[in-house]
Amino acid sequence: MLRLLVVMIMTCLVLPASQRDAMVEIGTMTPFEQELLAEVRKVEDRLFRSRGLQVEQRFEELGRMERTLERLADKTRGTRFENQAVYWLADWVMTYQGDLDRVQGLLEQLATLPSPAFKGAGRALMVRVLLGQGRIPQAEELAGKLVDEIPEFNPILRLVQFSQRVGQPAPRVPGRNLTGGGDDPIATRSEPWLLYAFTDLGDPEHRFGLAKVFKELEREEYRGRIALVVIAFDGDPLAVMEQSAKIAIPELAMEVLWANPNEGGDAAAWRMGWQLPELPVIALLGPDRTIMAINPTAVRLRPLAGLDPEDGSATSHGSLWRGRGGGKGGRR
Repeated sequence: MLRLLVVMIMTCLVLPASQRDAMVEIGTMTPFEQELLAEVRKVEDRLFRSRGLQVEQRFEELGRMERTLERLADKTRGTRFENQAVYWLADWVMTYQGDLDRVQGLLEQLATLPSPAFKGAGRALMVRVLLGQGRIPQAEELAGKLVDEIPEFNPILRLVQFSQRVGQPAPRVPGRNLTGGGDDPIATRSEPWLLYAFTDLGDPEHRFGLAKVFKELEREEYRGRIALVVIAFDGDPLAVMEQSAKIAIPELAMEVLWANPNEGGDAAAWRMGWQLPELPVIALLGPDRTIMAINPTAVRLRPLAGLDPEDGSATSHGSLWRGRGGGKGGRR
């Protein structure tokens, strides 16, 4: 879910100019391929420039790129640039629309292409698709093979292992409640559903993703049905309170626990107890306080409050909070 926080789409996969030049020898290209190369680099430059924007501006800027990426994927069909364009489009759809069937189709297309470029990243993204579909055994098999070949993709395997905890009782790690409630919300909250959001509020992308969660849960139908429990791994508890207050919504049932990473703190106990694969990550707990889902999307949350899964609101599409796992092996 909170693949938002949000890892911003594809920016970690943009190669520096020197590496891009090593990928292609312009002298061996046809005029049409040189034209395509110019278009690919234009998109790369746009992605690279987006890194300098504030996270909200970056999300908005990249969110307008669907048609650009679709046209690039169509135009590069059958060329050496098709892998890159298809992967970019798949990652965009995963981030901004959350249409798992469409992503799967694009990744299956990528897998059939002759070039190996971007196939490692594509397989890592397919693992997330399988997890989103609840196909955990298939995700485990694919992630295991991927990590055997490319060890730097190990974070995606840890996410699969974390997802295998669905159906198990939630770990009980009492924390320091900064909002005045009990130190063990699993025991004290009366709502049938709890969202446990593990985050670092000092990271602006984490805060942006958490604000998206707030925006979804502020709806009246969620009240009394779902409560949000934020577990913040920041070193400064006063900063945690300040940052959470900036993005909090008064109507939202929320508690903030401090996972102290300082010497003698309990952050390690939280990480070990929950076997956290990454930050940020969310776990949905059910009425019996078992783990019911990892990183659920808004579409999957809404029926819990009697809402139409697809109501056309801004948070209907894409992840509430996208995690960072999966490595940065863009061309593998």
